[in-house]
Parts: sequence; structure tokens; C-alpha cells
Amino acid sequence: MAQQLQVLSALDAAKTQWYHFTAIVIAGMGFFTDAYDLFCISLVTKLLGRIYYHVDGSPNPGTLPPQVSSAVNGVAFVGTLSGQLFFGWLGDKLGRKRVYGMTLMLMVLCSVASGLSFGHSPKGVMATLCFFRFWLGFGIGGDYPLSATIMSEYANKKTRGAFIAAVFAMQGLGILAGGMVTIAVSTAFKNRFQAPPYAVDPAGSTVPEADYVWRLILMFGSLPAALTYYWRLKMPETARYTALVAKDAKQAASDMSKLLQVEIEEEQSTVEQIAKSPTDTFGLFSKEFLRRHGLHLLGTTTTWFLLDIAFYSQNLFQKDIFSAIGWIPKPATMNALEEVFRIARAQTLIALCGTVPGYWFTVALIDVIGRFTIQVLGFFMMTAFMLGLAIPYQHWTTKGNHIGFIVMYAFTFFFANFGPNSTTFIVPAEIFPARLRSTCHGISAASGKLGAIVGSFGFLYLAQNQDPAKADRGYRAGIGVRNSLFLLAGCSLLGLACSFLVPESKGKSLEEIKPPRHASKPPVLTNEVTDVQPAGPVTQQPTESTHLSPWYAPGRVSYATWTLRSRSLQTDGQCGILGLNPPSVNQVENTCVASLGAARFRSPPRRTSPSVINGYCAEDDERGIQRLLVYEYMPNGSVEDHLSPQCKRTLSWSMRLRVALDSARGLAYLHEQMEFQIIFRDFKSSNILLDKDWNAKLSDFGLARQGPTEGISHVSTAVVGTLGYAAPEYMQTGRLTAKSDIWSYGVFLYELLTGRQPIDIDRPKGEQKLLEWVKPYISDVKKFRIIMDTRLAGEYSFKSATKLASVANRCLRQQPKSRPKMSEVLEMVQQIVGSTGAGVPQAPLRNSDLEQGHPRLEKKKGLRRTIGEQKKGQGMQLAWQGCRSKLVKSC
Repeated sequence: MAQQLQVLSALDAAKTQWYHFTAIVIAGMGFFTDAYDLFCISLVTKLLGRIYYHVDGSPNPGTLPPQVSSAVNGVAFVGTLSGQLFFGWLGDKLGRKRVYGMTLMLMVLCSVASGLSFGHSPKGVMATLCFFRFWLGFGIGGDYPLSATIMSEYANKKTRGAFIAAVFAMQGLGILAGGMVTIAVSTAFKNRFQAPPYAVDPAGSTVPEADYVWRLILMFGSLPAALTYYWRLKMPETARYTALVAKDAKQAASDMSKLLQVEIEEEQSTVEQIAKSPTDTFGLFSKEFLRRHGLHLLGTTTTWFLLDIAFYSQNLFQKDIFSAIGWIPKPATMNALEEVFRIARAQTLIALCGTVPGYWFTVALIDVIGRFTIQVLGFFMMTAFMLGLAIPYQHWTTKGNHIGFIVMYAFTFFFANFGPNSTTFIVPAEIFPARLRSTCHGISAASGKLGAIVGSFGFLYLAQNQDPAKADRGYRAGIGVRNSLFLLAGCSLLGLACSFLVPESKGKSLEEIKPPRHASKPPVLTNEVTDVQPAGPVTQQPTESTHLSPWYAPGRVSYATWTLRSRSLQTDGQCGILGLNPPSVNQVENTCVASLGAARFRSPPRRTSPSVINGYCAEDDERGIQRLLVYEYMPNGSVEDHLSPQCKRTLSWSMRLRVALDSARGLAYLHEQMEFQIIFRDFKSSNILLDKDWNAKLSDFGLARQGPTEGISHVSTAVVGTLGYAAPEYMQTGRLTAKSDIWSYGVFLYELLTGRQPIDIDRPKGEQKLLEWVKPYISDVKKFRIIMDTRLAGEYSFKSATKLASVANRCLRQQPKSRPKMSEVLEMVQQIVGSTGAGVPQAPLRNSDLEQGHPRLEKKKGLRRTIGEQKKGQGMQLAWQGCRSKLVKSC
């Protein structure tokens, strides 16, 4: 990935740490309260009807009028919808942290106020209850986009889905807690204040103390929220908001350095470059936004809307369904507190068996099988189980079949939560740009709450019995529970179809996730530079003197990388993959060159190019200018391949000298011949590739950094690179200079001389570190031959070898200032090559000393021999392809 800030890379790559779990608990407690407050109202609505709407002489207990019941059940959702839109927008304008405390405090105050609802009449009590529950919902609504966005921006990319899902899973615990608190409170009051069933004593079945029951249940929701308020205020602002939206790289690096306990560079210049990008300014619902994210937003809003119609309809009216199938006795056979107890017990059982496990299955598997798979599977299974309930509905309502109905009903909740109820919350927090992330999540969530309103109001009327005489008092005849289940199954099926509008975000950085940019008909990426014409200017037009590398259209590069298959994957570099395609398609490496400063990468004339860079691709998006380097096809692999003891063909001495010269020329160009100095920072044999003529060229600029400017001695960075090659002063202090590359070059020269890796744990203990092993031999001419690669079989110039070792020693001086400049090193190597008369590199020599090879080779020889013998009778033989053995057909 290109143009990635170090602070964001550190967050993406961070191991799971204590602060991750702290963030889950802090954000999760908000969702615990959200779910508790939203769902506990359904547990006490029957009680409210008995207390405030009792009718003397009626054969049935009092119930809330349809309009009042709709208002009490649905007003919190109206507030939630409003809060999601408002706080989602505010989270992008003011910052996640600044707004986060407001939502929690609003939830605490309104939870308490709901329990203190007052009035001189039943209507007055219900009016004040609805007022406070609206503002409670308003605070809950703000918690949705903020909690999801904060958790997504704190998490690493490997387990981000599980962390966001864990926050959302607290909703299941909140639902469970609502049922358990209701059971505890109703049981305590029921045992303390005995009352007869309604049929025996209508007035006495509802004791006066029952008025405290619903108030205590509603007020309990404030407790967990209040306990986490302080910790919310202590949370630092997310690095992605601070760096990408507030444009304060220094503060982002400081906050995350403390959090991750590592040193992170500020990179203010990179942030400023991103800020200047024209794609960092497009507005919400602008043409550019709709082009980039329109389908994504449509997908997240429609799936959440359809899911919530089904999910909230069932959750809020479980008690009605349980009554319809006879799992809860008729109200007249119970007193008020007994009815509350039985409703709570039924809902708690469903939550325990279906709702809660579904959430945690999502936590366990979302980063394994992905968001899309879980969402599609969930919608499909919800559809199947709802049809399974609706089609044989008469069977389920027959006495003796109630348990089967409950099991099927629980499975619909299991697959809702191990499915779209979780993924619709997670995905919007991942697929939108940082400066619009909270807003877009709020819009998606508000769409869901609109579905919840449709479900909570619509199902209330639709689920009424088709016989007007059997409908609840005050309600018209509906379509019945069975037909309502058919409608909910249809909503789930539509949700499945809309899921295909939402992209998969598993395992990607938040800055990587964006819509495909190539045309519907993929263009052809050829190997000829002259065939590639810029689709539009991204930088100043090049002149002949600048040797600007050709610019490749993004669609062509996208198509080339898309066509890579697992069989053509050659290596996984620091910042992306390096694919090995047929010669008709270039190698393309998605590499981090943001540190090079500008959108243009200047290269020397093609005939003297020291690197494999063939061109570049640069385009603007919400992250700034994104860069990719297009590599020349290098059929002969890397120098490391041919020095490996596992390779049957090794480099001749003349070729090793040429490699030393070519690589020195490449480093000298980067250090001293460009407009600004580039420090390679990861110079090693595996990053030196060989073209078809065996010329060596530098590759993999993923860790390259711009050198210090005039008046500055070094560049301070996080320590990265490869052990064995990195200079000691850089490893100890993080201070990077061009002399760090000089040290790495010295190590590489000894690698050419000895054929050994800088660190090799498979060798005997005294030979594992190359520089320590060669020390006793390089100062004694008589012992010098001991260090030379035995696979050369003595075919080398002893004089040039000792001179090359002398150059290596100068590069490996402990004091960086004592090391020569790269131009001086290049001059010394040129003299060695000139005096030796290396000429054109020879073809690789056949390794004639396999019996005395490397320990790892010895371990594998028997296996290769066995495989070869097994296949000989099948027209197969063991052959070498590059440096790897492969079974091929015999001629």
C-alpha cells in the first residue's frame, strides 16, 4: 500500500495488547447500556397497561392503547435515529473523543429520568416517559457511529473485525442483563408482596408497589454507563482522525507512541501532502463521493434497514408470539408481577440460547471467513428459519409442539447475530474514508433504526389476529403472526440480495479499502513503455533531461495485479506482493514510496539504469497520492537465489565482481546523483535482481527514505530492515544516514566472497554470524582462502578477492564518519574489476560440490532422491527450475 503514515502502519501491524481490551470494555459498556435500555421496555409494557389502564369489570387486565404502546415502544428508536445522524456528523467535525463523553452522559441522565417519569394522569406519565426515552435514544444513537469508528480506528487490521464485533456483542449481554434484572426485581417484589391472579381479584392482582418495579428496571441501565464515563474521557483521540482529518501528525504520533510504547515518527510533511490532494476535499453526496462510495452506502443502508425490520419486530414482540403459541399463560390467570416474571424468563431464555451465542460466534469467525460470507449466510438462514416457522405455523401452535417452535425461533436470532445484525454494524466503520467514516456509519445506522421503527410500529398492527373479535383491544384485525413471519422472511431475502453491494474488508487496512477503479473492459498492460500513454496529468510534464519514469494508467496496473494468481506469486515484500508473470506482463509491486516526497520518480537513462523500475503509477484518492512502481521483468531472480547452497548453479567470480560493481553504481546514484538523497535502508542480496543479461539492479524500495536535508546530520526513524545487514549505530539509535547503506554494502561484499548469509542459525555456533566468523582469517593471507566460497572450486582471482575484502573492511568501520562515500566505494570497485578484466558475465556455474553443501541441503537431499526414484517409473524426472527442484516429464 502506498502513502501510508508510519503511525497508521504501526496500528495496523500492532499485536493484540491490553489497550485493545480496554477499548473494547469502554466502548462495549456503552452498547451494553444501549441494548439494555432499548429492549427492557418490552418487558414492562404489559405491567404499564395493568397499572395505568385498568378497566373495572373487564375480563382481561388493562393494556396500553395502540397509540400509546406504539409511542412507548418506538419513541426511543426515533431518538436513536436522530442521534445517529447528528452525532455521526459531529464525530467527523469535532473528533470522536470530544463527542464520545456527551453521548454517555446523556444516556446516564435519561435512564434515571425515565424511571422518574411523572404525571397527574396515565397520559401524563406516558408523555414524560416518552419524552425522556426520546432523549435516551438520542444518546444511544450517538454511541453507534462513535463506538464503531473508534474501535475500527484503534484496532489492527488482522483482528479488527473481532474487536468491533466484541464491542457490538455487548449488546447481547445487555439484552440478557435486561431479562435477568427484570427476573430478579419481579421475583423480589412478588415474594414480598403476594397477590392473587387477575381472574380471582382484578384490583388486587396489581399491588401498588408494582409501580416501583418498572421504574427500577429502567433506571438500572444508567449504572454500567456511569461506571465507564471517566475512562471514556481518558481515551486519546484516534490516530486516524488526528492525522488524516485534523492534520496533526505530531499529536497522532505522540498519542500512539504512548499507547503502543514504541517510537513513531511525526511525518508532518506526508500529512500536509495528503491534505493538498484534491480528493481529500470531496463532500458527502457529491458526484465524486457517489462515484467512489455511492453503491457502498446504498448497500450498508439497505441491508441494515431490512435486517432491523425483522430483528426488532421479533425482539420487541416476543411476548406476543410466546402468548400466541401458549408458552406464556393467559394474562387473566396471573397477577401483574407474575406476568412480568414469565415474559422476562422467556426472553432471557431466547437471549441465552440464541442471541448471545450468535454474537460471539461472529467475534470468533469474522476475521477467518470474512464479513460478506457471514452476512449472506445469516440472511439466508434467517429466511429459511422464518419460512420454517411460518409454513407449518398451525403445527407449532398445537399443544406439545411449543418447544420446537422456541428452538426454531432461537435459531433465527442466532443467525441474525451470527450474521447481518453484527456485520451491518461492522462494515460501515471500515469501508468509508476517515473524514466521512462516522457520518456514513451514522447514516447507515439511522437507516437501520428506520427499519426498527417500521418493525416496531408495523408488526404491532400486522401481527393482530385476522378475526376482529380475537384482536387485542383497540386494534384492528391484522394479517396474523403467520403472515407476518412470511413478510419478515421476504425482508431477509431482500437483505441477502443487497449484501452483494457491500465489499469485503477482511484483513485490509482502513486506508486500503476502496471501490475498484478499472474500467469494465480491462485494458492490456504491455511490456513496451511506448504503448502506455498517460490518461491524465498528475504532475508536471517531464522533460528529456529529467528522465522521468513512464506513467502507467491505474486501470492497466490494476488489471495486471488482478491477473496475478497464487501460482505466479514470487515473494511478499515489505509493502506488497511481487508477482512473476509471463514476459508479456510486467512485474508490479505495490510499494511504499511516500517517503520519496513527490509523485514523480526520476530514473537515469534506460541503458545505465541501476534499478529495475520501469515506470510508476500515481493517482489521487482519499489517502492522497497513491503510488505503485512498475518493475522490469527480471527472469534470473535475485543474487541471494544464486548464492544459496540450495541452488545447483552459483555465480562465477567474474559475475560476482560485476554484481558488486552494478550494485555499487546503484547505491552511488541514489546517494549522490539524484536531486535529493535516497537512503535504501534495506540493501541486501535478495533485493538485487538479475536481468536476462545477468546485470544486477536494485529493487524493493519499500523501506527507502529521503536522506537528511542540508544542515541536518541524520534522519530519525523507527528501526526497520534486515538483521545482519543493518548498521549498528542505526540499530541502537534509529539515526539513519547514507553511511548505514555503506555498512550494508560491506556485509554484502563478504556475502559475495563467502557465499554465506550474514546470519545463518543452521550452521555451527561459531559460524552463525558471518562478520564474526571471517575476522580471524581476513588479516592472514595464508588463511584468507578459508573464507572463500568452496563452490567456486578455486576459480577466482586471489588478488581481486583480497582487494574486495579490503573495500568491505573500509565499509564496515565502526565509526560512520570513517566509512567512505559510495562514490569512493564505486571507484575502488571499478579499479578491482578493471584490473581483473572480468568482461561479460559468464553463465552460472554448475555446483560441483553438493556433497559438502549446507546443512539444510543435506537434510533435503534424501527427500529429493526418494521423490525422484518414485517418479522414474512414471516418465518423470527431477529437474531444476531456477533454484528450485521440480518434477517434469522425461524427454
